This record gives sequence, C-alpha cells and structure tokens, in this order.
Amino acid sequence: MRKGLIALLALIAFSAAAVAQTYMPTIPPGAVPIAATSGNVANATAAAAFSAVDGQRNYLCGYSIRSLGATTAGTVAITSSGMASNLNHSYFTVAGAGIQNQPMDIVFEPCMVGLTSTAIFVSLAALGAGNTNAFINIWGYRY
Repeated sequence: MRKGLIALLALIAFSAAAVAQTYMPTIPPGAVPIAATSGNVANATAAAAFSAVDGQRNYLCGYSIRSLGATTAGTVAITSSGMASNLNHSYFTVAGAGIQNQPMDIVFEPCMVGLTSTAIFVSLAALGAGNTNAFINIWGYRY
C-alpha cells in the first residue's frame, strides 16, 4: 500500500512538472525576456505594452487577466496590435461588483511574432459600471 502511494505521488509530481514546462516559452540565445502590466484599473481599459526597439522584434508569449465583476454581466473585447497576425478574444464579466471573474490565461506556443521596430499592445476593454479591479499582464521576449 505504501509503495503504491509513493508511486502515485511521484507520478503526480512528474505530471505537474510536465504541465508547468508547457507554459515556459523557449527563447533563442541572446533574446531578452520582457513583461508588462496595465496596473489595476477600475472600469477603464487595461492596457499593457512592449515598447518598440529600433531593429528588433517583440514576441508575445502570453497574457493573464484578473478582475472583479461589474454591476451587470457582459462580454468585452481583448485586442492586440503590433504583430503580423493580431488576435482578438472575448472576456466575460459576471454581474456583481466585488465578485471575482473567471481568471483568463492565454499562452502562445510558439510565441506571436511582432513587427520589426514596433510596439506590441494588448488591451482589455472597460468591464462596466461597478467594476473596481481589472488588470492584464503580458510576457514574452525581444530579439
């Protein structure tokens, strides 16, 4: 019984490590890891950006959103720009100021390629009246 439990715990630990590895982007030698945040906003657009660097590209590897609800439920847009293929997603907010919305984590593997010498912006539209907390974090690298 004890050996079976130890084997099960080892399998769970190995599986957890394998899942964690899928969220870590592989970056080329010489690339610089970068991250940005919108900071906390209340019923306003939450926007994060990688600044433009002359002659280099930004790569967006993912983003994370955390927020609280608004007075009424609704769906808002998440938009991105500065890449050859800009993506748009939807984000749902629950009815009830102060109630936690479902977290959203998006990982791009491979990372999304930015245009040369161009900033990358990712923004979450305002969630509505009564919303007191929302932020977006983005991560990637510059090369």
